[in-house]
Formats: sequence, structure tokens, C-alpha cells
Amino acid sequence: TLTVIEKVWNYRFLEKTPLDLQRWAPSRDFGIAVQGGFLNDKKFNYHLMLANGSGNQSEVNRGKKLMVSGSYNLFPEVVVEGYFDWNDNTGKSDFFTYQVFLAYSNDRMAIGLQYAHQTRQRVDDDPEELDLLSGFVRKKLSEKFGIVARVDRMFTPNSRAASQVYLPFYANAKSTLFIFALDFFPVKQVHFTPNVEMIVYDRDDAGIQAEKDIVPRITFFYRFN
Repeated sequence: TLTVIEKVWNYRFLEKTPLDLQRWAPSRDFGIAVQGGFLNDKKFNYHLMLANGSGNQSEVNRGKKLMVSGSYNLFPEVVVEGYFDWNDNTGKSDFFTYQVFLAYSNDRMAIGLQYAHQTRQRVDDDPEELDLLSGFVRKKLSEKFGIVARVDRMFTPNSRAASQVYLPFYANAKSTLFIFALDFFPVKQVHFTPNVEMIVYDRDDAGIQAEKDIVPRITFFYRFN
């Protein structure tokens, strides 16, 4: 789900990628996977996985999760990915996720654009349809400084994002997340990154507009290699 986007974003220490942050998909699971590539210089890459669908929790039903990703390098610096998964929560619900990702990246900068849709079909309730659009840019300004900016737009309220423990979202309204950061890396393995995250909410169905969430931080990151 996240492999291609994580590689281009390259700032997980700053914030999770959108589907991970919005709790559409876990960052890990248990199962069996096959991945590889073909065409000249492996321009096309595939990644297939059959998993429990429970993330890092215990398996609680007979259902399984099927994940399929295919990415194509249009040019050495341009990649496009299509992704689909089906999570069969036997007896409770079925989740279907579609994702398209387009990115340009090189040693000094990256630009990414992601659209995703998730359908949550529940046994005793109407299906929940979620849509998300995200764009980001990161750029080296010099050999020691860089900037990062990202915008995530949720076109539908997301009840699951309210349980994000370190950055809970208001569950009853559409939202827009803004991330801005200045990255200082005196050596390759060390990053000092002052940043701010701001969540702006639309009015909910009752006409109430929640206050903005603004989180200023300084993030320290050390890579052990």
C-alpha cells in the first residue's frame, strides 16, 4: 500500500503518508507476498500480497486482505502507480481501496500527487465512501537545508481518523491538513526539522465548524546507517 509513496515522500519521521495517517491502511501486516519487475531495466514493477488484514493485531476472523500494486517508470525520474486492495472482514464488512500516485523525483527534489478512494461496506449499515487527494513537494535548498510542504484534503468525514492517537481528527467534518517544514541536515544521518501541522475543518452536517488544530514541533531524526 505504502511502499512506492513512502520512498518518494521520504519524510516518514515528519509525518505518515495519507492512507496510513487517516487509518485507511496499516503500515504492516502478516501474510505472503510476491514482488518483482520486468521490461527494460525493470520499468514495470509489481507487488502482490495476501495478508490477514489485521495490521499488527491478532487475526480475528477467516477473512483475508488482497493487495495489488503495479508501478511504471515513464522516465527515470517519473513514476506512476495504480493500487487496489480488498479486505474481507468476514461477517462484519468489506473494505475496498483504490489508489493512483504520480511522482517526479531526483536527488534534489520530489513532487507527488495522490488520489485514493475507499468503500467500507458494512453488514448492518449503509456503505461509507471516502475520497482523499494529497500533494507534496520537498526540495534541497543547499547541501544542508531543505523545505517540505504537503496538503491532504479529505472530501468526506473519516470516523477512523479520530482514533489517531497523536493527531486525532474531528470525525464529523471534511478536513484539510497542511504540513510545512524546514529541514536542516548538518550531516547525512542527522535531521533537525522545525515544522507545523495545521488541520482546517469544514462545517459538519449540523452547521458547526470545529476550531483549527495547530501543532508546532521540532523533530529530530537520526539514521543508523
